[in-house]
Amino acid sequence: MLDFVLDVLGFGLKLVLVLLLVLGPIFLFIVSLVKSKKDESAPKGLGAKANLVFADLKQQERKCQQLMAKQLKKSNPDKKLRRQEKELGLTAKDKEKAKELAAAEAEKAAAPEQSNAANAATPVTAEATASPAVENKASADSKATTTTTDSKAATADKASAESKANADSKTSADSKDSAEQDKKKKKKNSKQARRERLLQKIEKREAFVHELQEKRAAGEFCPRNLFVVDFKGSTKGSEFQQLRQKVDAILAVATDEDEVIINLNSPGGLVNTYGLCASQLQRLRDHQIFVTVTVDEVAASGGYLMACVANKIVAAPFAYVGSIGVIAGIPNFRRVLNKFDVDYEQVTAGKFKRTLSVLGENTEEGRAKFKQELEAVHQRFKEQVSRYRPQLNIEEVATGEHWLAADALKLGLVDEIATSDEYIHERIKVTENSALKVAWKKSEKKKNFLKLLLSQMRFAGAHKGALGATAGAVGGAALAASAMGAAESNGADEAASEGDMLQEAQRQLNALDQSSFMQLR
Repeated sequence: MLDFVLDVLGFGLKLVLVLLLVLGPIFLFIVSLVKSKKDESAPKGLGAKANLVFADLKQQERKCQQLMAKQLKKSNPDKKLRRQEKELGLTAKDKEKAKELAAAEAEKAAAPEQSNAANAATPVTAEATASPAVENKASADSKATTTTTDSKAATADKASAESKANADSKTSADSKDSAEQDKKKKKKNSKQARRERLLQKIEKREAFVHELQEKRAAGEFCPRNLFVVDFKGSTKGSEFQQLRQKVDAILAVATDEDEVIINLNSPGGLVNTYGLCASQLQRLRDHQIFVTVTVDEVAASGGYLMACVANKIVAAPFAYVGSIGVIAGIPNFRRVLNKFDVDYEQVTAGKFKRTLSVLGENTEEGRAKFKQELEAVHQRFKEQVSRYRPQLNIEEVATGEHWLAADALKLGLVDEIATSDEYIHERIKVTENSALKVAWKKSEKKKNFLKLLLSQMRFAGAHKGALGATAGAVGGAALAASAMGAAESNGADEAASEGDMLQEAQRQLNALDQSSFMQLR
């Protein structure tokens, strides 16, 4: 009977596997067809519901604030100690008793010092009573000589007895030591021992907070919380999106007693994006938050436009700082087009809508206007630096030059020479509560097995179609080349050189991208 049941189960499993292998691909193929039809039939345009996405901004801000508050609470030393107190059942009376015991121990430790001081203060009386003591000692020595012979025999008997007793006590002492070690281990793991360690932590914490209060009273800035942000900028300055989110998160919980450290590394870039990055740091300053910028490698041009907003600039000795200037460049292909008799028409509304052109003919008036625009940006740059660092001689440093941080310190471009690691380590020592590093990570959607398989099938189909189109294009090009070969054999060299020049011009045009924009570099 058991064999029959096992045979039936084996047959059923085999049948299920066969059905999955046969019907599975068919099912996936049908699902992909239905999904593709839905995508094709979906309405397109601005009014389509499929293209509209809504977000509750209040809810997003509330979630951001809750997340930051949770992280601050989790990393707060006082909160950690309170949780441990609840776990061990430590009360206020226990803390008071611990303080009393600590005070008593301190008094005991101070008592021997006081007695030593008292003994050191009475040497004269001892000298005054020295003569009668000498007389008593002489009489005692005369009596002791009579009893020395009797005591020698007694000491010999005592020595033999002590040697036997020591041999017996060694074995008992070893067993006692092992027992004491076990007791110590149990005591360490006991609840009372954990309470004692917690009380020591609380005592250290109170002493640390008291020390910070004294430093604050002396005028030193010791933050309640410390936030660290990394910013590595490119020439386009597109990292402002991440910086914006980090600043939003910090502003949700930070107060005027906190400090924000920006690890800045940027050679500069586009004017508008780096101006926006500087405005993000200005948001922190507007909330009276102390901002420090640390530079390990470079903070030049647009990077220094950001750095100068900070309350304090700290740079590594060989970091590049400065380059307060503006640069812009644009190629012109007018002569290339004239060589091939190609006209370029450009229509503008407004006299200076286009000052310099890539393909059109540039005029002296347009060049002068473009230069004027560069000077205007440079003037705003100098005003920004002078606003936040009024002690600078702006005409001396706003020449577009850059300096090593050791030289920039003399000019007033930076305030301190230190690496970011060193500075952050020192600031953590004087931070009362939490020290958090705020990072931005792009969320990745998890793909299930079915979606992954469908995407692979679509890619395979598209790849086959591309191969077919490529083969047809290659065949057509070969036929065209064979038909035109005889007719163009005479001017082949000249046409090839002109074609190369045109291709090079086209490549240059495609590579322009945003190089014609003004940059703080």
